[in-house]
Amino acid sequence: MRHLNQSFRHVRALARQLLFLIPLFALGSPVSSVDIIPVDQIRPGARGTGLTVLSGDSVVQFEVEVIDVMRNVTPRGDLILCRLSGAGLEHTGVIQGMSGSPIYIDGRIAGAVAYAWGFSKDPIAGITPIAEMTSIWQQEDNYSGRGRRSSALGRQLPRTTGCAPLPLPLAVSGLSPRAAEILTPALAEFGLTPVMAASGRTAMQRESLPRVEPGCAIGVALADGDVSMAAVGTLTFREGDRILAFGHPMMQAGPVRMPMIVGTIHGVLPSVASSFKFFSPGPVVGAVTEDRLTGIAGRLGMDAPMLPVRVRLESPTNSEVYSFRVVQHEELSPVLLAVGLTDIIFRSEGTMEETTIESEMVVRFHAAVDTLESRNPPLELRLRHLLTGPDPVADLFRLVRSELSMLLENRFVEIHSDEVLVTLRFRPGRAQAWLTSTTPDRQTVRPGDNLRIALRLTDYRGRDTICLTDIPIPATARPGRLEIFVGPADSLLAIESNRAPGRFEPTDLKGMVELLQRSGNEDRLRIVGLTSSSGFTVSGRELPSAPPSLRRVLATRPPDRRVEPTFSSVVFEQSLAVGSVVSGVGQFGLEVRE
Repeated sequence: MRHLNQSFRHVRALARQLLFLIPLFALGSPVSSVDIIPVDQIRPGARGTGLTVLSGDSVVQFEVEVIDVMRNVTPRGDLILCRLSGAGLEHTGVIQGMSGSPIYIDGRIAGAVAYAWGFSKDPIAGITPIAEMTSIWQQEDNYSGRGRRSSALGRQLPRTTGCAPLPLPLAVSGLSPRAAEILTPALAEFGLTPVMAASGRTAMQRESLPRVEPGCAIGVALADGDVSMAAVGTLTFREGDRILAFGHPMMQAGPVRMPMIVGTIHGVLPSVASSFKFFSPGPVVGAVTEDRLTGIAGRLGMDAPMLPVRVRLESPTNSEVYSFRVVQHEELSPVLLAVGLTDIIFRSEGTMEETTIESEMVVRFHAAVDTLESRNPPLELRLRHLLTGPDPVADLFRLVRSELSMLLENRFVEIHSDEVLVTLRFRPGRAQAWLTSTTPDRQTVRPGDNLRIALRLTDYRGRDTICLTDIPIPATARPGRLEIFVGPADSLLAIESNRAPGRFEPTDLKGMVELLQRSGNEDRLRIVGLTSSSGFTVSGRELPSAPPSLRRVLATRPPDRRVEPTFSSVVFEQSLAVGSVVSGVGQFGLEVRE
């Protein structure tokens, strides 16, 4: 069976290679014979031309006049100031989506359109010299599958100058106004501006592929399938199967693997603030391999792995299944997955006012390098939340993003996500309540007794409900004071972190996953009984009421994050489902007697 699986993988790999032969044959494999003009030879007043696509896939030419060369504007880099004209640029100004448009002076390539000034009255652009872009090819490709955004993103030029990298239009299919309110700020962190696009890849079929050549529209597919997101710019330079584009970073993530696509430009929206291109993604033609300060580099015919996501939506009147994929990147993947869920919800369920959402998410993953974790069976992170109120979708967006980020950015081991499964259940109305009182049926108990507690829950309209629950007092409970805490898991975590701080400092990936899975379940109340006897946590695991011999050994150890004291011990713990998102914490004391 193992040999059959290996053979199947070889067949799949061969099929992917054959698939890419189609676009490579159609697109040709030109080797650039264009000379490069050094920055030192560029003088004010020099004239040239530039290339870009403003409609369809036809590359058009515009005019360029050099204003001057600004030295050492970026780290060890120069910027060529140019005034653009022709092709309607006097009306639109520099256009988002022109990032990477090649500039030629005296028939030699000088660089790529990359920077602009907002609200500028003239189409003035900053050009990244081509020599700084070709240096990307000399960077070592040490891609690990993890990917991180550089902290230097957005700091290439002083913000006081008003000059910034041209934002990359992000074509998002089916983007509703309400979804845009949530998505736009999150994507802006990565220099991406959401714009409307045709769904999927209907705009261009494989048999009508344009040539991948300087000036053509080139993009990066961040998500595909039922959710489509692609950032668009312009191809600057091609040499064989290698390309350069954008002239500035997308995220400055260094070595990456992201699908590289072609597409269709539907037109340009002129704007006083910043004009942009309407773009719809086409087929994958390769992979982006480098995302650096001076642009992106890619290779035609290369495959880029993506993270598959499957979403099931269930409501009283409907049930639907959606599938999409997002790029594998530890900072971008959580945002894109949350964006995809939000987009699907608004497309299928509308504005979601006064709605309750039950969310269940399973993330399957394994270690990306050869470690002990990688030789174990694949791990799972299982999370459940109940969200309600005026804007549960925004809450879902924040939770999905933060929890997946904690997993992917963990400090223990690099991981590779295999798939994400999400189930979303909707029901109308707001399911929200507050715990307003906790009343035990007595103040004194004995080991083995049953304690009855009356919990008063008040909903958001002020209506009260009394829930009765029985708590078995363990037969091993020792005489003394017993403190009872009642509340939702997330509220009790604050109490727990003060009581046993070592439980909240995981020392390995498994411990972090267990900690994440303790959150959520907002419609369940946890009931925890604590005594004043202390204990220890060892590597994040609690040892309550440790035997005296073990206590002496642990107490004499030097300070170590793996061994920490606890200030009380858990006698019992149980949970109670109440059907609503609960807020508030109740507390009372009991006396345990023989």
